[in-house]
Amino acid sequence: MADTEYAEVFREEAGELLEELETSLLELEKDPTDLKIVSRVFRAMHTIKGSGAMFGFDDIAGFTHHVETALDKVRDGSVPVSKDLIDLTLASRDHIRALLDAATGGGEADPAEGQRIITALQVLVGGGGAAGKEQAASAPAAPETPKDPTEGRRSHYRISVKPTPEFFVGGNTMEALLDELQKLGESTAFMDAEQEGGGALILLTTDKGNNAIEDVLVFAESSCRVKVTVLAVEGEEHLEEHKKLGQILLERGEISADDLKTVLDRQKPLGELLVGENLVSRTSVDAALAEQKLVREAKEKATVAKGAESIRVASEKLDELINLVGELVVTQARLTQVAGQHKDSDLVEPVE
Repeated sequence: MADTEYAEVFREEAGELLEELETSLLELEKDPTDLKIVSRVFRAMHTIKGSGAMFGFDDIAGFTHHVETALDKVRDGSVPVSKDLIDLTLASRDHIRALLDAATGGGEADPAEGQRIITALQVLVGGGGAAGKEQAASAPAAPETPKDPTEGRRSHYRISVKPTPEFFVGGNTMEALLDELQKLGESTAFMDAEQEGGGALILLTTDKGNNAIEDVLVFAESSCRVKVTVLAVEGEEHLEEHKKLGQILLERGEISADDLKTVLDRQKPLGELLVGENLVSRTSVDAALAEQKLVREAKEKATVAKGAESIRVASEKLDELINLVGELVVTQARLTQVAGQHKDSDLVEPVE
């Protein structure tokens, strides 16, 4: 059972998400090919599951997990949106509402109804045995989901998270959010103690792709200012040129062009000047320098890798090689003919 202190917080959040879920499903019914609406439905379920687990609503988290699993197959394009799917998701919404009311002393939920929905969803998406496979095989092809170009490729990200006071209601912490991001790959976090609420800038290197990052940040998006920027994707031929410190801070909106020009005119080290003028914090400068180094190294690796894929060969040598191969082909044909005439197994095998 959830702590009474947090029950009302979760109830309000879940209530808003359930309303949003119903609206999105009705929109999806009108346009089943709109993948943006599918993503909204998935994220609403994902948030309810995560918040439910965080606040101790285990029944809600457990049930929503099954619904989320089915919706994930719709999101990745392996299962089409259908009327049955929408009806079952709407029924899931109603069951979550009943579970929420029961957990907060406002009614009862029918466990049999929850199991019926889960079983029907598993059959619908092909996870319920022969019946599910048969239905999945006969279903119309799902609209192709645009592939995340960064999934499976080692990519570098800049993630800026600036929390509002609402983020910390219910026990959320920046440390917990950073721990989840750290599980995706290699990360370096810069905590800005000078910013009210303790913002953070994270440099993350991962091959999990944008969707994995968004799934981690989905809890924070409603109560934080979150911005994710792809700095570089290793293996791309046209990596962006590494930027100077001032360019990075200007791009992030932490200084203005006029401020940058004023400081540069003094012909002193840029980072020290910006900190001395109280335009940015020392943490911001350190983070920008780390980002600069990360992108520069990624570009250097891409340049080396691209160079290793090709080699210069003189055209005269290629012509000679082609002639030699031609002679080998003629010789092989003659040997095959001789071996066939003599029917000598000791000769036929090596010729073959």
